[in-house]
Amino acid sequence: MQRAHNIIVGSLHFISPLLTTPGLYFTIRNEEKLWGHNDDKGIFYHNLSKIENDWKRLEIGTEMTSFQTYDWSLLLLKDIKKKLLRSIFWKPVFVCHLNSGGEVDMIAPLVVQSKSLNLRFYSMMSGICILGEKSYSDYLNFIYNKWSDEAADEIFSFIHENYGGIELRLNNVPENSSLAGYVTNHFELINRDGETAVFVDNPVDADEYYKLLSKNTRQNIRTAYNRLAKNSFECEITMCDTIPDKTTEKVMHDIHNDRFIKKNGLDGKFSIKKFMWTCAHKNNETRHNCVFTALKTLSSSWLLLIRINGEVAGYLCGLKDKDTYYVMQNSFSEKFREFSPGFLACYNLVTRFAGNNEIKCIDFTRGTEDYKYKLNGTEKHLCNFTFNI
Repeated sequence: MQRAHNIIVGSLHFISPLLTTPGLYFTIRNEEKLWGHNDDKGIFYHNLSKIENDWKRLEIGTEMTSFQTYDWSLLLLKDIKKKLLRSIFWKPVFVCHLNSGGEVDMIAPLVVQSKSLNLRFYSMMSGICILGEKSYSDYLNFIYNKWSDEAADEIFSFIHENYGGIELRLNNVPENSSLAGYVTNHFELINRDGETAVFVDNPVDADEYYKLLSKNTRQNIRTAYNRLAKNSFECEITMCDTIPDKTTEKVMHDIHNDRFIKKNGLDGKFSIKKFMWTCAHKNNETRHNCVFTALKTLSSSWLLLIRINGEVAGYLCGLKDKDTYYVMQNSFSEKFREFSPGFLACYNLVTRFAGNNEIKCIDFTRGTEDYKYKLNGTEKHLCNFTFNI
């Protein structure tokens, strides 16, 4: 068992499924015993439940988002298990710090990759990152209710003692988070630059919000509805907690895949390059798969559908917490492009909760797409920390 001071460690060791069944080795706190299971159904999920109560107690912290919840993290682990290369090369490690009262007060959900893999259309760099990297999660962090420098000291000390020499890449960490402040003040950074995310504050009044939009944006909204009226098309926008039926799910998949092909210039004549890129996309579309799984299994998921003449023309979906809706996918059908279904859906989402004091903002997450600014979005910055420990 690995232990450093008041640190406990749970780790998921993956072995090639071509050789044997993956197994979990999880250290239960205060017990000098390794727990391992080899059943095909649960394997490591049952064992991760050993820290479920502690995790859920911490995930309500003010700096936590939907991407730090136990349920979302468990979903990610299940998806990793399905990916052959990741299940072989990635080893998730959960480092838990105990306070003086013997309670877990911080969890570092990490993924350790000791070797690099470089293929023509796929690469994996060695290093340590936070669970949720590789496009799974928009905001990454340790799990804590209240930040403690002492807890962070011991966690990073454990990482140094056990994985010293391996590069740490803590990506997508909110710039204003306690973790970002700690890393900036304690380590000599190789890199700190990160991406930008955009959110829209929940308006007090929908009409007043509309007036604050630019003249061009207001005109675009009017034009979209005028075109619908001119064609005698009905437009229906509905929100639900899950995908209503298999037919809708298939249409959503098709819309998403078609958008990917067009966005990446993969439409048109067949070529080996296009074929390989498409295959790589199919094999590694982790975010899309996880979001759709969340829509069918997590109570924190949401889906907004826009239908034109009864046909699904686009959708938004993602996760939500007590005061924020996180938009993780925004896709629309090229067939209805002239009616701007994607933007109408976004505008509807922002104004849908106007005046609701319980909703703080609509978070359109990473990316600086133009439509986010047309909605009067505000930027927030993320850090991609790279350093040796």
